[in-house]
Amino acid sequence: MPETRDMLDIKDMGTVFRMFGIRLQLWDNEALSAEDRQLWDAVQRQVPDWALFKRMNLSEEQRAAREKAEQQVQQEFDSFGADDDEAQGSLT
Repeated sequence: MPETRDMLDIKDMGTVFRMFGIRLQLWDNEALSAEDRQLWDAVQRQVPDWALFKRMNLSEEQRAAREKAEQQVQQEFDSFGADDDEAQGSLT
């Protein structure tokens, strides 16, 4: 991955985040849009040794760990809304 100081440009950071999103799509065996495929290929040509390109398939253990992590994040997001609802209820 490029050095952080080299990625301070907002556009560059957006591209990095988009690349991680594309890799999630690939892990899920989803078809990429032509635009995403073009970006993926262009970045891969520029930085072929980037670790992002090294693990293109997940083992069952890695897939299970990913699903668990995503569920935990979703539960945290859901709890934020529940906390707001409880706070609103105590005000009335």
